[in-house]
Amino acid sequence: MRIINYFSNAITITRGANSTLIANNHIGFAPLAAPGTYFRNVSVSPLCGGIGIQSDGNVIRGNTISGAFNAIMVGEDVDTPGAITGAIFKDNLFEGNMIGTDPTGTTKIGNDSDGIFFGAGCQKNLIGPGNVLSGNDSAGVELLHSSNTGNIIFGNTVGLNAAGTDAIPNGELGVLIANGASNNWVGGPSGGVYPGNVISASGLGGVAIGTAQFPGEDGSNDNLIEGNLIGTDRAETKTLGTQLSGVTIQNKSKRTVIRKNVIVGHVNHGVALSEAASNAMYGNWIGVTSKGATIPNGSFGVYLFDATNNTVQLSQSAASVGKERNVFGSNKNGPVGLYGASTDNVIDLTPAPAPSRLLNISTRTRVEVGDKALIAGFIITGNLPKKVVIRGLSTSLNIPGALADATLELNTPEGPIFNDDWKSQQEQAIRASGIPPASDLESAIVATLQPGAYTVAMRGKDGSTGAGLLEVYDLDSAAPAALANISTRGIVQTGDNVMIAGFILGGGQAESRVVVRALGPSLGKAGVSNALDDPTLQLVDSNGTLVRANDNWQDDAAQVTQLNNIGISPSEPLESAIVATLPPGAYTAIVAGKNGTSGTGLVEVYNVP
Repeated sequence: MRIINYFSNAITITRGANSTLIANNHIGFAPLAAPGTYFRNVSVSPLCGGIGIQSDGNVIRGNTISGAFNAIMVGEDVDTPGAITGAIFKDNLFEGNMIGTDPTGTTKIGNDSDGIFFGAGCQKNLIGPGNVLSGNDSAGVELLHSSNTGNIIFGNTVGLNAAGTDAIPNGELGVLIANGASNNWVGGPSGGVYPGNVISASGLGGVAIGTAQFPGEDGSNDNLIEGNLIGTDRAETKTLGTQLSGVTIQNKSKRTVIRKNVIVGHVNHGVALSEAASNAMYGNWIGVTSKGATIPNGSFGVYLFDATNNTVQLSQSAASVGKERNVFGSNKNGPVGLYGASTDNVIDLTPAPAPSRLLNISTRTRVEVGDKALIAGFIITGNLPKKVVIRGLSTSLNIPGALADATLELNTPEGPIFNDDWKSQQEQAIRASGIPPASDLESAIVATLQPGAYTVAMRGKDGSTGAGLLEVYDLDSAAPAALANISTRGIVQTGDNVMIAGFILGGGQAESRVVVRALGPSLGKAGVSNALDDPTLQLVDSNGTLVRANDNWQDDAAQVTQLNNIGISPSEPLESAIVATLPPGAYTAIVAGKNGTSGTGLVEVYNVP
């Protein structure tokens, strides 16, 4: 339905009219003959909103609302004396709407004030996921009353097009929480069900708490800003627009937690605190993206003016889970600036320890002929070459049924590199690696490889079969390039002939997050014969202690959310996956068939941010 040329709200949901669905409407505009041009609603007075709500449990989904004053208004009027009764409006859901743009989310039409405005009485409402809140003259979202609490703004694109690639700025702010609004979330805890937003390109800033440009009650307290991309595009490759500051905390606001956000590319500061107390910043990337790209802020990473008792960064000895150290990249005037009466703040700029990363992967399983050979794939990331050694071990394993004579074939863009017995080629380079094979009949290859994806196959000489061990080692862990993920495909049997993948995390002192996957059914759908029907996965440490186990990856709801957010969920429900944050050390992943089944399986280890 299209609604245009109205003089009050296009749609009003009054008190008592709960649990209403409003979906797939075009409100406040109409297309003109010329492509990309639109006719806007005639009246845009403050009374002329898109959708007005004073009730509970409504769902506003898939609408395009442009050409209004506020596209969506919830609650009671905060500007009219006597209008506030103390009524509560809760449990409303706003998802998948285009607010301020055309229906494709690519062209600005605009609203004359806010995208979504919460007046008095708005509690426990969900803004997200999937809204585009861009092209509005004021803010994408505003929460402007002390009764606004428990609201969550998550999974939205604010100030950009729907793809998150180009700017469609809001005139003032991405998100504003002020006038005493407290205990609200912008984004949500890592690994939870409320992913962060992309908030960029708005005029004054990304997220503002208690900002002084909009005076009201002092102190919007206990809000959370977590997991958002602020100032960058969705891919974290560039800055968009000219936001003055990423996050602003003002007007005596307290106890805001700013955690695990990317805050880059602002004209002034990444984070600015003015007359704010007891706020905390943990695990943010400020002036650098989570992927390591430098996108400077134009002044300080964090700026404090008349700010007291704030925690900018914990010392390493005090840091703990949920209170990780911030990463300060390139900020023009430095990481932190203190001005005015800024006292009793906790600031420790000792460089954070480097995270550990994959240094080695090894997989032991049975080596057969043809497409049942042991095949490993690995990816080198970065922009510089990486030196590796690959080993194919057999007779030195000292296990029953070991492969008698192993060969290796590394596939590169320049062509394959083959080795039968390691002393026949590169003996000096292999010895220099410090890890030459113990048997002359085993194979090894030393190669310096450009960033990219590679595969290596281990086979038995002359078609022989048996148990084998295939390893890939990083010989230059200090280089900026890294082994980002490694996978191995082979035969999974029972007992001692299950697939055993070992990996080493090192090259740094900090913990690192990994994803381990065990695949089978998806191999069958890809044409691999005798694929493992139902793989199981165990992850153990160097002491043999079980870290985590998984049968079907969808069994753990929190892990499902993490896998989906990372973007590497298995495609089949019977496949297994584990997400774990691990300290440096050696680990083993054991892949078996459920109930003693066997078949071809694939084990993968990813090093993820």
